[in-house]
Amino acid sequence: MSERDRDDDSDCHAAVGRTWITVVVALVCSAGVIALWVAGALGASFLTRLFEGVR
Repeated sequence: MSERDRDDDSDCHAAVGRTWITVVVALVCSAGVIALWVAGALGASFLTRLFEGVR
């Protein structure tokens, strides 16, 4: 195995690692957005019920 082959191999591994990091970050961000949206919807319905109960 020549020196250049080894360099190409490590570049490939680095690229695969970066791709996985990007995928994980994207999944975490989308999960966070969904969680915020669900929490907002639940909070809004809870507050609506609370205010209707006060009236």
